Amino acid sequence: MDGGGRWGDVPTDVLWEILRRLPQITGRRWRDVVDEIEPEVQRRRAKPLAFFKNGCYEPPSAFSLHDIAGDCDVTSLFREEKQEDNDGGDRDFFARYNNDDMVGSCNGLICLWLDRSYSGGCGIFVTNPVTGETLHIPSPPLETMATSSHRRTAGPLCFGYHPTTGKYKIVHFPSNGGRVDDVTLGGTTSAAAAAAASSFPSRHGGVVNVLTLGDGAASWRAVGVPPWSLCIAWGVVSVDGATYWVAEGREIMSFDLEHERVAAVAPLPAMSRCRLPVSMAKEDACCQLTDVGGRLGVSIAIHQRNSICIEVWLLEGRGGKQKWSKWRTIQGLQPTQKIGRPYFAYGNCVLTNIYREMFDQGLNNIVYRHLPCSLKDGSIISRAIEGTPVAKFKNRKLRMFSYIETSEPLNIYK
Repeated sequence: MDGGGRWGDVPTDVLWEILRRLPQITGRRWRDVVDEIEPEVQRRRAKPLAFFKNGCYEPPSAFSLHDIAGDCDVTSLFREEKQEDNDGGDRDFFARYNNDDMVGSCNGLICLWLDRSYSGGCGIFVTNPVTGETLHIPSPPLETMATSSHRRTAGPLCFGYHPTTGKYKIVHFPSNGGRVDDVTLGGTTSAAAAAAASSFPSRHGGVVNVLTLGDGAASWRAVGVPPWSLCIAWGVVSVDGATYWVAEGREIMSFDLEHERVAAVAPLPAMSRCRLPVSMAKEDACCQLTDVGGRLGVSIAIHQRNSICIEVWLLEGRGGKQKWSKWRTIQGLQPTQKIGRPYFAYGNCVLTNIYREMFDQGLNNIVYRHLPCSLKDGSIISRAIEGTPVAKFKNRKLRMFSYIETSEPLNIYK
Protein backbone atom coordinates (compact mmCIF):
# COMPACT_ATOMS: atom_id res chain seq x y z
CA MET A 1 0.00 0.00 0.00
CA ASP A 2 1.59 3.30 -1.12
CA GLY A 3 1.28 6.67 0.57
CA GLY A 4 -1.19 7.98 -2.04
CA GLY A 5 -4.11 5.89 -0.86
CA ARG A 6 -3.69 3.24 -3.54
CA TRP A 7 -2.88 -0.48 -3.60
CA GLY A 8 -0.83 -0.73 -6.76
CA ASP A 9 -3.08 0.75 -9.46
CA VAL A 10 -6.26 0.27 -7.40
CA PRO A 11 -7.58 3.09 -5.17
CA THR A 12 -8.01 1.96 -1.56
CA ASP A 13 -11.71 2.90 -1.47
CA VAL A 14 -12.35 0.67 -4.48
CA LEU A 15 -10.36 -2.15 -2.87
CA TRP A 16 -12.39 -1.74 0.33
CA GLU A 17 -15.67 -2.00 -1.59
CA ILE A 18 -14.44 -5.19 -3.28
CA LEU A 19 -13.46 -6.75 0.03
CA ARG A 20 -16.71 -5.67 1.70
CA ARG A 21 -18.80 -7.43 -0.95
CA LEU A 22 -16.97 -10.73 -0.74
CA PRO A 23 -18.81 -13.61 0.99
CA GLN A 24 -18.03 -14.12 4.67
CA ILE A 25 -16.61 -17.55 3.94
CA THR A 26 -13.95 -15.97 1.69
CA GLY A 27 -12.66 -13.90 4.59
CA ARG A 28 -12.43 -17.06 6.69
CA ARG A 29 -10.38 -18.77 3.99
CA TRP A 30 -7.96 -15.83 3.97
CA ARG A 31 -7.60 -16.26 7.70
CA ASP A 32 -6.81 -19.95 7.16
CA VAL A 33 -4.07 -19.04 4.68
CA VAL A 34 -2.50 -16.64 7.19
CA ASP A 35 -2.68 -19.27 9.94
CA GLU A 36 -1.06 -21.84 7.63
CA ILE A 37 1.80 -19.50 6.69
CA GLU A 38 2.20 -17.94 10.14
CA PRO A 39 0.92 -20.46 12.73
CA GLU A 40 2.32 -18.27 15.50
CA VAL A 41 -0.34 -15.66 14.64
CA GLN A 42 -3.12 -18.09 15.52
CA ARG A 43 -1.35 -19.26 18.66
CA ARG A 44 -1.13 -15.67 19.89
CA ARG A 45 -4.88 -15.22 19.34
CA ALA A 46 -5.80 -18.44 21.13
CA LYS A 47 -6.97 -18.28 24.75
CA PRO A 48 -7.48 -21.09 27.24
CA LEU A 49 -11.16 -21.89 27.73
CA ALA A 50 -12.08 -23.62 31.00
CA PHE A 51 -15.30 -25.65 30.85
CA PHE A 52 -16.49 -27.28 34.03
CA LYS A 53 -19.37 -29.15 35.59
CA ASN A 54 -20.19 -29.12 39.28
CA GLY A 55 -21.93 -32.42 39.85
CA CYS A 56 -25.65 -33.06 39.76
CA TYR A 57 -27.24 -29.76 40.71
CA GLU A 58 -25.37 -26.91 38.98
CA PRO A 59 -25.34 -26.09 35.25
CA PRO A 60 -21.97 -26.16 33.49
CA SER A 61 -20.04 -22.95 32.94
CA ALA A 62 -17.21 -21.74 30.72
CA PHE A 63 -14.61 -19.03 31.24
CA SER A 64 -11.85 -17.75 28.96
CA LEU A 65 -8.45 -16.90 30.45
CA HIS A 66 -6.72 -13.79 29.09
CA ASP A 67 -2.99 -13.09 29.37
CA ILE A 68 -2.01 -16.30 31.15
CA ALA A 69 1.65 -15.30 30.90
CA GLY A 70 0.84 -12.17 32.92
CA ASP A 71 -1.85 -11.33 35.46
CA CYS A 72 -4.51 -13.60 33.85
CA ASP A 73 -8.00 -12.11 33.62
CA VAL A 74 -10.97 -14.52 33.74
CA THR A 75 -14.13 -13.76 31.70
CA SER A 76 -17.41 -15.70 31.52
CA LEU A 77 -18.12 -17.07 28.04
CA PHE A 78 -21.89 -17.50 28.25
CA ARG A 79 -24.30 -14.60 28.03
CA GLU A 80 -26.74 -14.07 30.88
CA GLU A 81 -29.41 -16.73 31.06
CA LYS A 82 -32.21 -14.17 31.33
CA GLN A 83 -33.25 -13.38 27.76
CA GLU A 84 -35.95 -11.08 26.50
CA ASP A 85 -38.74 -12.80 24.61
CA ASN A 86 -38.06 -10.80 21.46
CA ASP A 87 -34.28 -10.73 21.42
CA GLY A 88 -33.89 -13.65 19.01
CA GLY A 89 -31.85 -15.75 21.45
CA ASP A 90 -32.44 -19.48 21.82
CA ARG A 91 -33.99 -19.93 25.26
CA ASP A 92 -33.32 -23.67 25.32
CA PHE A 93 -29.61 -23.03 24.86
CA PHE A 94 -29.33 -20.51 27.66
CA ALA A 95 -31.37 -22.63 30.09
CA ARG A 96 -28.39 -24.91 30.72
CA TYR A 97 -28.78 -28.14 32.68
CA ASN A 98 -26.28 -30.18 34.65
CA ASN A 99 -25.89 -32.89 31.99
CA ASP A 100 -25.00 -30.44 29.21
CA ASP A 101 -21.45 -30.80 27.94
CA MET A 102 -18.96 -29.17 25.61
CA VAL A 103 -17.95 -31.01 22.44
CA GLY A 104 -15.24 -28.70 21.16
CA SER A 105 -14.13 -25.34 19.81
CA CYS A 106 -13.04 -24.47 16.27
CA ASN A 107 -12.10 -20.99 15.03
CA GLY A 108 -14.21 -19.30 17.70
CA LEU A 109 -17.29 -21.48 17.20
CA ILE A 110 -18.36 -23.56 20.22
CA CYS A 111 -20.11 -26.92 19.88
CA LEU A 112 -22.26 -28.04 22.84
CA TRP A 113 -24.25 -31.15 23.66
CA LEU A 114 -27.55 -30.31 25.37
CA ASP A 115 -29.06 -33.15 27.35
CA ARG A 116 -32.85 -32.93 27.55
CA SER A 117 -33.40 -36.67 27.90
CA TYR A 118 -36.14 -36.12 30.47
CA SER A 119 -38.25 -34.55 27.69
CA GLY A 120 -36.78 -36.40 24.71
CA GLY A 121 -35.20 -33.22 23.37
CA CYS A 122 -31.46 -33.95 23.29
CA GLY A 123 -29.49 -32.12 20.65
CA ILE A 124 -26.36 -30.30 19.58
CA PHE A 125 -25.83 -26.56 19.38
CA VAL A 126 -23.09 -24.61 17.62
CA THR A 127 -22.75 -21.09 18.99
CA ASN A 128 -20.64 -18.00 18.49
CA PRO A 129 -20.29 -16.28 21.88
CA VAL A 130 -19.21 -13.02 20.22
CA THR A 131 -22.28 -12.59 18.00
CA GLY A 132 -24.67 -14.51 20.27
CA GLU A 133 -25.90 -16.66 17.36
CA THR A 134 -26.76 -20.32 17.84
CA LEU A 135 -27.34 -23.10 15.34
CA HIS A 136 -29.35 -26.17 16.31
CA ILE A 137 -28.07 -29.53 15.06
CA PRO A 138 -30.23 -32.68 15.21
CA SER A 139 -28.99 -35.34 17.62
CA PRO A 140 -27.23 -38.45 16.24
CA PRO A 141 -29.35 -41.50 15.32
CA LEU A 142 -30.96 -42.95 18.43
CA GLU A 143 -29.82 -46.49 17.71
CA THR A 144 -26.15 -45.42 17.94
CA MET A 145 -26.46 -43.54 21.23
CA ALA A 146 -25.46 -45.10 24.53
CA THR A 147 -28.17 -46.00 27.04
CA SER A 148 -27.61 -45.90 30.79
CA SER A 149 -29.95 -45.43 33.77
CA HIS A 150 -32.92 -45.14 31.39
CA ARG A 151 -31.25 -42.18 29.68
CA ARG A 152 -29.67 -41.80 26.27
CA THR A 153 -26.32 -40.07 26.04
CA ALA A 154 -24.51 -39.03 22.91
CA GLY A 155 -21.31 -40.97 23.46
CA PRO A 156 -18.08 -39.55 22.03
CA LEU A 157 -18.59 -36.50 19.80
CA CYS A 158 -15.99 -34.35 18.06
CA PHE A 159 -16.21 -30.96 16.36
CA GLY A 160 -13.65 -30.49 13.59
CA TYR A 161 -12.66 -28.20 10.75
CA HIS A 162 -10.82 -28.95 7.51
CA PRO A 163 -8.64 -25.98 6.45
CA THR A 164 -8.57 -26.94 2.75
CA THR A 165 -12.30 -27.43 2.21
CA GLY A 166 -13.33 -24.83 4.80
CA LYS A 167 -16.00 -27.20 6.14
CA TYR A 168 -16.97 -27.83 9.75
CA LYS A 169 -17.97 -31.38 10.61
CA ILE A 170 -19.34 -33.11 13.70
CA VAL A 171 -18.31 -36.74 14.14
CA HIS A 172 -20.19 -39.12 16.43
CA PHE A 173 -18.72 -42.44 17.55
CA PRO A 174 -21.05 -45.20 18.75
CA SER A 175 -20.12 -45.53 22.40
CA ASN A 176 -18.66 -48.52 24.19
CA GLY A 177 -19.50 -46.86 27.49
CA GLY A 178 -16.13 -45.13 27.90
CA ARG A 179 -14.67 -48.41 29.11
CA VAL A 180 -11.03 -48.72 30.17
CA ASP A 181 -10.46 -52.27 31.32
CA ASP A 182 -7.59 -54.51 32.33
CA VAL A 183 -7.25 -55.94 28.82
CA THR A 184 -6.92 -52.50 27.26
CA LEU A 185 -4.39 -51.43 29.89
CA GLY A 186 -2.35 -54.54 29.29
CA GLY A 187 -0.57 -55.74 26.16
CA THR A 188 -1.20 -54.39 22.69
CA THR A 189 -1.14 -57.68 20.83
CA SER A 190 -3.86 -58.49 18.34
CA ALA A 191 -5.06 -61.31 20.61
CA ALA A 192 -5.57 -58.88 23.47
CA ALA A 193 -7.39 -56.46 21.19
CA ALA A 194 -9.62 -59.24 19.89
CA ALA A 195 -10.44 -60.36 23.43
CA ALA A 196 -11.35 -56.81 24.38
CA ALA A 197 -13.51 -56.34 21.32
CA SER A 198 -15.31 -59.65 21.79
CA SER A 199 -16.21 -58.72 25.36
CA PHE A 200 -18.05 -55.67 24.04
CA PRO A 201 -19.24 -56.45 20.49
CA SER A 202 -20.26 -53.62 18.20
CA ARG A 203 -24.02 -53.46 17.54
CA HIS A 204 -23.49 -51.03 14.69
CA GLY A 205 -21.25 -53.00 12.33
CA GLY A 206 -18.45 -50.45 12.62
CA VAL A 207 -19.70 -46.97 11.69
CA VAL A 208 -19.22 -43.36 12.64
CA ASN A 209 -21.88 -40.73 12.02
CA VAL A 210 -20.85 -37.51 10.28
CA LEU A 211 -22.71 -34.22 9.82
CA THR A 212 -21.42 -31.28 7.76
CA LEU A 213 -22.51 -27.79 8.72
CA GLY A 214 -24.26 -25.95 5.91
CA ASP A 215 -24.61 -28.90 3.53
CA GLY A 216 -28.33 -28.20 3.08
CA ALA A 217 -29.65 -31.55 4.28
CA ALA A 218 -28.28 -31.11 7.83
CA SER A 219 -28.48 -34.88 8.29
CA TRP A 220 -26.16 -37.52 9.67
CA ARG A 221 -24.34 -39.89 7.30
CA ALA A 222 -23.08 -43.31 8.33
CA VAL A 223 -19.45 -43.95 7.35
CA GLY A 224 -18.07 -47.46 7.67
CA VAL A 225 -15.05 -48.10 9.91
CA PRO A 226 -13.43 -51.34 11.09
CA PRO A 227 -15.78 -52.91 13.68
CA TRP A 228 -12.91 -53.32 16.16
CA SER A 229 -12.08 -49.60 16.23
CA LEU A 230 -14.32 -48.74 19.16
CA CYS A 231 -13.59 -45.43 20.82
CA ILE A 232 -12.53 -45.67 24.46
CA ALA A 233 -12.04 -43.11 27.21
CA TRP A 234 -8.61 -41.89 26.11
CA GLY A 235 -9.91 -38.83 24.30
CA VAL A 236 -11.16 -37.77 20.89
CA VAL A 237 -9.50 -34.73 19.27
CA SER A 238 -9.69 -33.01 15.90
CA VAL A 239 -6.40 -31.63 14.57
CA ASP A 240 -5.39 -30.28 11.15
CA GLY A 241 -8.34 -31.68 9.22
CA ALA A 242 -8.58 -35.09 10.91
CA THR A 243 -10.26 -36.59 13.97
CA TYR A 244 -8.28 -39.00 16.14
CA TRP A 245 -9.23 -41.57 18.74
CA VAL A 246 -7.74 -44.63 20.44
CA ALA A 247 -9.03 -48.07 19.52
CA GLU A 248 -9.01 -51.26 21.53
CA GLY A 249 -5.42 -52.44 21.86
CA ARG A 250 -4.07 -48.86 22.04
CA GLU A 251 -4.07 -48.33 18.29
CA ILE A 252 -4.54 -44.67 17.35
CA MET A 253 -6.98 -44.17 14.48
CA SER A 254 -7.59 -41.14 12.26
CA PHE A 255 -10.68 -40.03 10.35
CA ASP A 256 -9.91 -37.73 7.42
CA LEU A 257 -12.52 -34.96 7.47
CA GLU A 258 -12.12 -34.25 3.74
CA HIS A 259 -12.35 -37.72 2.22
CA GLU A 260 -14.03 -39.34 5.26
CA ARG A 261 -11.66 -42.27 5.36
CA VAL A 262 -10.28 -44.13 8.38
CA ALA A 263 -6.63 -45.11 8.76
CA ALA A 264 -4.32 -46.24 11.54
CA VAL A 265 -1.65 -43.81 12.75
CA ALA A 266 2.00 -44.78 13.13
CA PRO A 267 2.31 -46.75 16.40
CA LEU A 268 3.71 -45.04 19.49
CA PRO A 269 5.78 -47.58 21.48
CA ALA A 270 5.97 -45.21 24.44
CA MET A 271 2.28 -45.87 25.16
CA SER A 272 3.33 -49.21 26.64
CA ARG A 273 5.12 -47.28 29.41
CA CYS A 274 1.83 -46.22 30.97
CA ARG A 275 2.19 -47.47 34.53
CA LEU A 276 -0.69 -45.96 36.46
CA PRO A 277 -2.47 -48.42 38.75
CA VAL A 278 -5.51 -49.91 37.03
CA SER A 279 -7.85 -48.46 39.66
CA MET A 280 -6.55 -44.95 38.93
CA ALA A 281 -6.39 -45.47 35.17
CA LYS A 282 -10.05 -46.45 34.97
CA GLU A 283 -11.02 -43.10 36.44
CA ASP A 284 -8.37 -41.00 34.72
CA ALA A 285 -6.86 -42.59 31.61
CA CYS A 286 -3.09 -42.85 31.73
CA CYS A 287 -2.81 -42.10 28.01
CA GLN A 288 -4.68 -39.14 26.58
CA LEU A 289 -4.90 -37.60 23.12
CA THR A 290 -4.21 -33.86 23.09
CA ASP A 291 -3.84 -30.95 20.68
CA VAL A 292 -0.45 -29.24 20.94
CA GLY A 293 -0.19 -26.20 18.69
CA GLY A 294 -2.32 -27.77 15.97
CA ARG A 295 -0.56 -31.14 16.05
CA LEU A 296 -1.70 -34.44 17.49
CA GLY A 297 -0.16 -35.14 20.87
CA VAL A 298 -0.29 -38.05 23.30
CA SER A 299 0.27 -37.50 27.01
CA ILE A 300 1.51 -40.56 28.89
CA ALA A 301 1.31 -40.63 32.67
CA ILE A 302 3.96 -42.66 34.48
CA HIS A 303 3.44 -43.37 38.18
CA GLN A 304 6.58 -42.69 40.26
CA ARG A 305 6.11 -43.37 43.96
CA ASN A 306 4.26 -40.33 45.32
CA SER A 307 4.23 -38.30 42.13
CA ILE A 308 3.37 -38.63 38.45
CA CYS A 309 5.54 -37.84 35.45
CA ILE A 310 3.87 -37.05 32.12
CA GLU A 311 5.59 -37.43 28.77
CA VAL A 312 4.09 -35.61 25.79
CA TRP A 313 4.73 -36.96 22.29
CA LEU A 314 3.85 -35.24 19.00
CA LEU A 315 3.00 -36.81 15.64
CA GLU A 316 4.97 -35.32 12.75
CA GLY A 317 4.63 -35.87 9.00
CA ARG A 318 1.86 -37.39 6.94
CA GLY A 319 1.03 -40.74 5.39
CA GLY A 320 3.95 -43.16 5.33
CA LYS A 321 6.31 -40.49 6.69
CA GLN A 322 4.66 -40.19 10.08
CA LYS A 323 6.91 -40.32 13.12
CA TRP A 324 6.65 -39.51 16.82
CA SER A 325 8.95 -37.16 18.72
CA LYS A 326 9.05 -36.34 22.42
CA TRP A 327 7.92 -32.75 22.96
CA ARG A 328 8.13 -32.24 26.71
CA THR A 329 8.26 -33.98 30.08
CA ILE A 330 6.23 -32.66 33.01
CA GLN A 331 7.72 -33.78 36.31
CA GLY A 332 6.54 -33.82 39.91
CA LEU A 333 2.77 -33.84 39.43
CA GLN A 334 0.74 -34.66 42.51
CA PRO A 335 -1.59 -37.68 42.26
CA THR A 336 -4.60 -35.32 42.01
CA GLN A 337 -2.90 -32.96 39.54
CA LYS A 338 -3.73 -33.21 35.84
CA ILE A 339 -2.69 -31.44 32.69
CA GLY A 340 -5.46 -29.54 30.95
CA ARG A 341 -7.40 -31.80 28.59
CA PRO A 342 -7.72 -31.93 25.67
CA TYR A 343 -5.68 -28.68 25.47
CA PHE A 344 -2.92 -27.76 27.89
CA ALA A 345 -0.18 -25.98 25.89
CA TYR A 346 -0.57 -22.28 25.12
CA GLY A 347 2.58 -20.72 23.70
CA ASN A 348 5.37 -21.56 26.13
CA CYS A 349 2.96 -22.18 29.01
CA VAL A 350 1.66 -25.53 30.21
CA LEU A 351 -1.53 -25.57 32.28
CA THR A 352 -2.35 -28.09 34.99
CA ASN A 353 -5.11 -28.18 37.55
CA ILE A 354 -5.51 -29.64 41.04
CA TYR A 355 -8.88 -30.46 42.55
CA ARG A 356 -9.26 -30.31 46.33
CA GLU A 357 -12.21 -30.45 48.68
CA MET A 358 -11.88 -27.64 51.21
CA PHE A 359 -14.11 -27.93 54.26
CA ASP A 360 -14.23 -24.18 54.76
CA GLN A 361 -14.45 -23.10 51.11
CA GLY A 362 -16.17 -25.99 49.37
CA LEU A 363 -14.72 -27.19 46.07
CA ASN A 364 -11.49 -25.74 44.70
CA ASN A 365 -10.08 -26.47 41.26
CA ILE A 366 -6.90 -24.45 40.87
CA VAL A 367 -5.29 -23.88 37.46
CA TYR A 368 -1.50 -23.54 37.47
CA ARG A 369 0.84 -22.11 34.83
CA HIS A 370 4.21 -23.76 34.24
CA LEU A 371 7.04 -22.35 32.15
CA PRO A 372 9.55 -24.65 30.43
CA CYS A 373 13.22 -25.09 31.17
CA SER A 374 15.79 -26.76 28.92
CA LEU A 375 18.19 -29.50 29.95
CA LYS A 376 21.71 -30.06 28.68
CA ASP A 377 20.61 -32.92 26.44
CA GLY A 378 18.20 -30.61 24.61
CA SER A 379 15.03 -32.00 26.17
CA ILE A 380 12.44 -29.67 27.69
CA ILE A 381 10.78 -30.24 31.04
CA SER A 382 8.24 -28.43 33.16
CA ARG A 383 8.48 -28.91 36.91
CA ALA A 384 5.05 -28.91 38.50
CA ILE A 385 6.43 -27.63 41.79
CA GLU A 386 7.32 -24.34 40.07
CA GLY A 387 3.78 -23.66 38.87
CA THR A 388 2.04 -20.32 39.41
CA PRO A 389 -1.70 -20.25 40.25
CA VAL A 390 -3.61 -18.29 37.58
CA ALA A 391 -7.27 -19.14 38.27
CA LYS A 392 -9.48 -20.90 40.80
CA PHE A 393 -12.92 -22.42 40.22
CA LYS A 394 -15.32 -24.01 42.69
CA ASN A 395 -16.05 -26.95 40.44
CA ARG A 396 -15.06 -30.58 40.29
CA LYS A 397 -14.83 -31.55 36.61
CA LEU A 398 -12.65 -29.21 34.58
CA ARG A 399 -11.67 -29.46 30.92
CA MET A 400 -9.54 -27.04 28.93
CA PHE A 401 -10.11 -25.96 25.32
CA SER A 402 -8.56 -23.42 22.98
CA TYR A 403 -10.71 -20.44 22.00
CA ILE A 404 -10.26 -17.67 19.42
CA GLU A 405 -12.80 -14.85 19.27
CA THR A 406 -14.44 -14.37 15.87
CA SER A 407 -17.31 -12.41 14.34
CA GLU A 408 -17.99 -15.16 11.79
CA PRO A 409 -21.78 -15.46 11.31
CA LEU A 410 -23.59 -18.76 11.65
CA ASN A 411 -26.42 -17.98 9.25
CA ILE A 412 -24.30 -19.10 6.29
CA TYR A 413 -24.55 -22.67 7.65
CA LYS A 414 -28.34 -22.79 7.92
